[in-house]
Amino acid sequence: MVEIMNSLRLFCELLSLIAPNEREELICQIHNEAGKLCYVDDRDQAAILLELIGDQTEDAVLRLLCYKHAVFRAKWCAQAATGGGEGISRAVHLRILQDKQMHAEQDAPAQPPPLDTSEWHALRNLVLETMHTKRLDLSSVPVERYAELISLLEEYLKTGKDKPIDCAAKFVARLCPGVTEEVAEKSAWLVLEKS
Repeated sequence: MVEIMNSLRLFCELLSLIAPNEREELICQIHNEAGKLCYVDDRDQAAILLELIGDQTEDAVLRLLCYKHAVFRAKWCAQAATGGGEGISRAVHLRILQDKQMHAEQDAPAQPPPLDTSEWHALRNLVLETMHTKRLDLSSVPVERYAELISLLEEYLKTGKDKPIDCAAKFVARLCPGVTEEVAEKSAWLVLEKS
């Protein structure tokens, strides 16, 4: 049991150290390990650790993620209560976590809606075609939503320098589903050409 708790503690500490797009996978491992442990003082141990990380982090997105999953764990704990006092104690912790989650939702930056694959391919094609044809065709792209990207492409056409088009390629590569920040930074053109 000590080994499981140490693994759980390590996984929770890693949340603040890994790339944001890898956190959900680690959260799954946290849930798997936490499911092997008993409740302590009418609280789920993973919920306690996630709450602690949420309380300590400056990252608003990580804070919200921690509280969201702590609430999930605390709900399971509260539903497993067998007596009145036990249920009340577990419900109190759940309520505290729900309040923290609500405040974190208000503080977290608005997340852009997920990009569908057809929109991503339109952006990819825009960058590749601009580079190859030296023309900017905006007919298939929502201009107001991608003003930064379009500005980079316009700068490339105006100056002929590689830096703006490379930045545009990295911008689009970062939006590609399943591509990490590191891959987008190092291999943006490969992502665009092979996807």
